[in-house]
Amino acid sequence: MEQAAALEARTDVGEALPQLQPMTGDPRVLELAARVVDITFNLHEAPDRADRDRRGSLARAAHNDFAAAGPLVRA
Repeated sequence: MEQAAALEARTDVGEALPQLQPMTGDPRVLELAARVVDITFNLHEAPDRADRDRRGSLARAAHNDFAAAGPLVRA
């Protein structure tokens, strides 16, 4: 069950990036979003708990950076 939820989460994140692109012209926001996608897609490749925890911390930091980037709507 947990693997199915993880796959669904990765799929959702991957599908969100193309939907975001028309909403912002800010290359920094798009770069931060792409980083979230990359890190999220690689979480499941962790060979052990320590690496999974490290990758989880990177994913949280990437998400926080993206969320702090500011408004996404084109002016």
